[in-house]
Amino acid sequence: MADSNKYKYGGKGAKIQWNNEGFGAILQSPELQKVCLSAAKNIAAAAGDGFEANEWVSHKIGKVRYDRVAAIVSAATPKARRAEARNKVLQKAVAQCSIGTK
Repeated sequence: MADSNKYKYGGKGAKIQWNNEGFGAILQSPELQKVCLSAAKNIAAAAGDGFEANEWVSHKIGKVRYDRVAAIVSAATPKARRAEARNKVLQKAVAQCSIGTK
């Protein structure tokens, strides 16, 4: 099996050598955790009362290991759960807050 850190993609003269250890360091960094949590808080605020943002670090899922930071927005109250079920307020909040759409 080839070393994944030496994987090269060549197309039209371009060669990219992936640095998986570097990607891993970024995906586990406190700086990225702050970015994720900030985005989740913005989405929760846009969704309205009863929505909350939380941070977490993912781990092993099945046979695959995913060590990376993440954030999640959830409906924390019955009213918020109804608003999400009926009006898809989280989907609208994500669209409103999406990076790259501004």
